[in-house]
Amino acid sequence: EKGLFVLKDGLLTPTAAGMEAVLVVTDLDGTLVGDDAAYGEFCDTWYRQMAPRGGRIVFNSGRSLDSAMGLSKEKGLLTPDCLIGSVGTEVWWFD
Repeated sequence: EKGLFVLKDGLLTPTAAGMEAVLVVTDLDGTLVGDDAAYGEFCDTWYRQMAPRGGRIVFNSGRSLDSAMGLSKEKGLLTPDCLIGSVGTEVWWFD
């Protein structure tokens, strides 16, 4: 069967009809990083609902590329599709 599916509790289930892809743009310090429980809830929602619909995530940070990706690796964050860094002066897209 064609369509978008979500893996939940070991079962593949179709996503709700009409659900569109989302773009999430988030800061890192004090937003995505800083509350581990909230981040865990976000990841659960991301993997169940947003990513299967073609969602994209963008980190928007004042940090440089090396600093932001170092923090991402240190904290085990999602891999962003794009990073807007250095106080908005540089943009990196990732495959």
